[in-house]
Amino acid sequence: MTTTKQLLLAIALVGAFVGGVMYVKHLVRHRQIVREEANREFRRNAVAEVTRLTADKGWIQDRIASMPEVKVSDNRWFSTNLIIMVNHEWIACQAACTKSNWKLDDLFIGKASDGKWYYTTYHFCIEISWLQGNGPSEGLSAFIKEYALVEYSGDANAELMPTWPK
Repeated sequence: MTTTKQLLLAIALVGAFVGGVMYVKHLVRHRQIVREEANREFRRNAVAEVTRLTADKGWIQDRIASMPEVKVSDNRWFSTNLIIMVNHEWIACQAACTKSNWKLDDLFIGKASDGKWYYTTYHFCIEISWLQGNGPSEGLSAFIKEYALVEYSGDANAELMPTWPK
């Protein structure tokens, strides 16, 4: 091969490599944009759903009344939209798990019996199934500490910082 042909081949290979790197960077940025929008949409829908659930005080009270005693052996103390503590404090919630939807980050948003909104990036797994193995928390403050919850404004566009792992 002549020197000119070798030089042209080298330029073509470098060009292909640079083009490939730029394409991969584009794909990564596109994935970030898709995830950011999906997470904002999840937050909007989660806040709307939790607002709807907590407006129905009868629903929450009926669930609590059905459990005179909150026990590990009775999995009625949690569902995908309500978690009841041993002392009957509660948090109505929505959770996302990246295992069930690659577009979403692990995120839990809820409004508690103290009237405050909370969020955490704790990985509760699909349908918050992680709670089943851990059992109920003694109260809301224990739940907040154990699962790294922080207060939340309820603004779907607010930047949420990771709360877990610490």
